[in-house]
Amino acid sequence: MACVALVAVLGDGPANRPANSSPVTSSANDDEDAKRLPAGSATSLVIDKETRDLLARAGHPEAASGTLYYGLVAGDSDDTDRFFAVAMLDRQYFWTKQGRDGWRYQGDFDGRVCHPPVPPELYAQWGMSFSTPGGPSCAGG
Repeated sequence: MACVALVAVLGDGPANRPANSSPVTSSANDDEDAKRLPAGSATSLVIDKETRDLLARAGHPEAASGTLYYGLVAGDSDDTDRFFAVAMLDRQYFWTKQGRDGWRYQGDFDGRVCHPPVPPELYAQWGMSFSTPGGPSCAGG
């Protein structure tokens, strides 16, 4: 089955903000865990030049300069947070990062056939939908 992604550019639009757009704040007495999103929560992040440069170094530099979706799925700690980046060009280019580890280029995908294996909650944060429920993932298996 084919899937089609609706594309939006990262910026200040509402589709590029967390569903709960209230800022995460804490007082000086709060511990580090109080600042964390609940484990399993997905949120869109604003990409900066440093992150683009790291993605380019990890693989497929020309894709890192295109339209990029960037976000995270919170883990129980900084070390278990999972980050995802998807570039939309002629194909969908895909990177992942676990915790403080470096970015890993995972490959490119033909969006007419399948989409990169990003958690559906993060696709929803990016304001994306697919022509089939859940969309077929290129993850295989």
